[in-house]
Amino acid sequence: MVKLFPLALLPWFIWRGGRDGRQRLQLAAVTGALMAGLVIVTGTGVWGQFIEHSRQVLASNAVGYTFNFTAPSFVINLGLAQHGFAAPAETAQTWWRIGVALGGVVLLLGHAACRLKSTPVEREFGWLSVAMLVGGLTAWGHYHVFLIFPAATVVAVIVARPSAGRVVLLVVMFALLSVQGTVASPWLDQHLTLKVLLNYLPLLGQLLMAGLLLCGRNRTCA
Repeated sequence: MVKLFPLALLPWFIWRGGRDGRQRLQLAAVTGALMAGLVIVTGTGVWGQFIEHSRQVLASNAVGYTFNFTAPSFVINLGLAQHGFAAPAETAQTWWRIGVALGGVVLLLGHAACRLKSTPVEREFGWLSVAMLVGGLTAWGHYHVFLIFPAATVVAVIVARPSAGRVVLLVVMFALLSVQGTVASPWLDQHLTLKVLLNYLPLLGQLLMAGLLLCGRNRTCA
């Protein structure tokens, strides 16, 4: 209720928990009732304050930080870098809306991919875990602990059908995810766009991980 991780996975658990549409609706109704009950018991005013406060915290942490590897923060920072991180309020708000919208699309695509036929449940959970991190406003480097299971699944997929191309992609994926430190220098401070790009290499690693999970059983993939 208080953390987007793993609240973003809740629809998947409901979908996987029911054998048919009727059971899924029942699970959704029970889940919704429990959530509404928690809000009522603990006080709607408290939750209103929580939403307002958390929104401000997320907004402040999504901009100007180099240890936050999400698609929305990447787009926001990349856009603001064009203005030296001193963009007019209206411009900053525009980039903010684009970033938030992109995050929503990432989460929706992650859940939509679960409707693919003959997809093992572990791969679904894997790329949804990636989408959960990529689609949020903030996901610090230590949040990548959520990627332990998806990473193990990727390794299992590649071991089951190895190829030189897939092994190379696996090595590249882990290398990108390992660039957790801040890449900074006086020269990069004069080239902010490049600085943003270099500090989001783990995001590229996450996207590569999702791609390997999605096409792991496709012979045309690497």
